[in-house]
Order: sequence, then structure tokens, then C-alpha cells
Amino acid sequence: MMLKVGKVTLKTPFCAASGCFGYGDEYRWVDLRGLGAVFSKGITLEPRAGNPPYRIAETPCGMLNSIGLENPGIEIFLHQKLPELLSLHIPIFVNIAGDTVEDYIALAQKLLPVKEKIAGIELDLSCPHVEKGLDVGLNPRKIRAVVSTIKQDTDFYVISKLTPNITDILSIAEPALQAGSDALTIANTYRGMAIHPKTRQSRLGKGFGGLSGFAIRPLTLRLVYEVYHAFQPFIFASGGIGSALDAAEYLLAGASAFQIGSALFRDPLIFPKITDEFQAYLSEMGVSNYLSLRGQVVL
Repeated sequence: MMLKVGKVTLKTPFCAASGCFGYGDEYRWVDLRGLGAVFSKGITLEPRAGNPPYRIAETPCGMLNSIGLENPGIEIFLHQKLPELLSLHIPIFVNIAGDTVEDYIALAQKLLPVKEKIAGIELDLSCPHVEKGLDVGLNPRKIRAVVSTIKQDTDFYVISKLTPNITDILSIAEPALQAGSDALTIANTYRGMAIHPKTRQSRLGKGFGGLSGFAIRPLTLRLVYEVYHAFQPFIFASGGIGSALDAAEYLLAGASAFQIGSALFRDPLIFPKITDEFQAYLSEMGVSNYLSLRGQVVL
């Protein structure tokens, strides 16, 4: 099940989604067999304290999070956190987030000294629980500016992480691809909220957050299908993947690789299990190259 992604080869198509793997230390004690790549926690130019508590609220079949892009900033990440991640000897994609086009470009420039050590960058164009998290990601002109400039100036392998909080996903997928995105992550979380009926207060300190987990899989599955059948890009599917059959749905819709997020909170040992289950599914289907099933859903 090895998969070529840019200059690196992933041992499996199963990856740890941004924000759900920490900086590596949290998972150093578990069996990482089956983990193909790690997407780092979102990194910004300056340190961010994140949103006030509470930051997590459980929902039926999912969870709301409102972390607020808490991170130590790019300088501490480069000198302290990235070495920890690289010591896992697993391909690392660095997720970067900004408030403006210029922020993303500056972050990419800061990463140039470690370009040969990392697998690429993931542009978080879609965080739904910070003040300006969607300012760039909902604007086709700004998406083009970010992606095209980074590709021209740095030539990183670039993955654009799209928001599902839009009426027409194709309207933002197209400019990202036209500007040079090598791949897309579909998608980030869905904006939502939860209210305590007795106290009348929001269950999240920020008032709203991003919904993830099994509840969103049917929604994101449709987005993957639409984008794949419109443009045939390389897609990292992200949204409610907790089993091999969940991943198979995304594969049939058009995804090439799979990011696991919320399911990691339930089962930190998921990667060897889901990889073995996926291999068993392929054997049952009589398939040796799993990508032969990509986009092969029958409507």
C-alpha cells in the first residue's frame, strides 16, 4: 500500500490529521506501524494562546473543538518541536496558518531551511474557530495568491486544506489547483455550537467551534466525490474516518490518502489496526493496487 507523495513515499495512505497528533511525544509510546505520515499542528508566525476554555464539547457521533490554533509560533516549532517530529522517521507535512496572504508566504519562507527534511506543507485555509480563519480560504483570489506565490518562490509540495463551510466546494478547489496546489485536503471541520440547556451557556468558551467525527463523514464524502470528479486531483480525505470501511468509502469517492483525527482520541492504537483491516478489505475485493478503486463508486 505504499504511496508516492511528492518526493517521499508513504508506507501506508493513513495519516495523522493536523492538530490530533501533537508534536510526536504524545504518541512515542504507541505502535506507529501503519502510520504513513504526520500533519503537524497548525503553526503561525507568532505564538498563540488559543481560545478560552472550554475547548472541547462532545456531541452525538462527534465532537466540537475550539482550540484556536494554540501553538508556540514558527521559531520555537523549528528549533524545538520539529526535531521531535522528525525523530519519528515518518514523513512530516507542516501545517501553516495565517490571517493574511502575507502570513502564509512568510511562513513558507521560514520553512525553507528545513525544506529537505520535511515532506511538504499543508496550507490551513479553513480553520472555523478563529477570528480570521476563513478570510483567505473563502476568497478565490486570495487562495490563488497564496498558493501561486509559495509555489513560485519555494517549490514546496503544497497541500491546500479546504473548508466545508461554503456552498460550492468547487469554487475554492479550482483556484487552489489552478494556482499550483499539488494536492487537497478535504475537508476541515464544520462550524457548529453546543448549548447547555440548564445554564443557557455555550459549552465552548468561544461560543462556537468545529464539528468533527463520524457525524460529518457523509457530508465530507460528497465533497470528495464532487471535487474528484470535477478535477481528478490528489485528495487527502479527512472527516469521520475510524475504520477501514470508512476509508474505503472515501477511496471509492475519489480520495488517494486518508487523515485520521477524532478517532485518535478514542483509540491511539488505531493505525496498525486500520491498516491491517484495509489490507483485508483489499484482499476480499481481489485488489492488489488500492488506487485502482479510486473514484469507482457506482451511482
